[in-house]
Amino acid sequence: MSHYLAFVFADDDGFGFTLPDIDGFTAYAESTDFYEAVSIARETLASHMELVVDAGGELPIPRSLAALRADPELREEWDLADLTTMLPALLPAGRTKRINITMDEHTL
Repeated sequence: MSHYLAFVFADDDGFGFTLPDIDGFTAYAESTDFYEAVSIARETLASHMELVVDAGGELPIPRSLAALRADPELREEWDLADLTTMLPALLPAGRTKRINITMDEHTL
């Protein structure tokens, strides 16, 4: 299973999440409970990933922590983030489809 690094920004009302490997992805959880906020961010990421796949897009491959640390464009985010966490790249299970086929009984 792959994981994406998330920068976490805290304020008085909740937590914001950005993922440097997924352009434009942000999530905000209006909760002071960090574990609940991470759960909300995971659900938001799963929904985002499902939309990308349904639209025919490809998901970016998560970079290693060393590669993210070495990226000069992320230096400011590393400095400003209150903490970091990893969010799993979980795609929801596919929808079930009912099919009716005819085939040779010996093939079954």
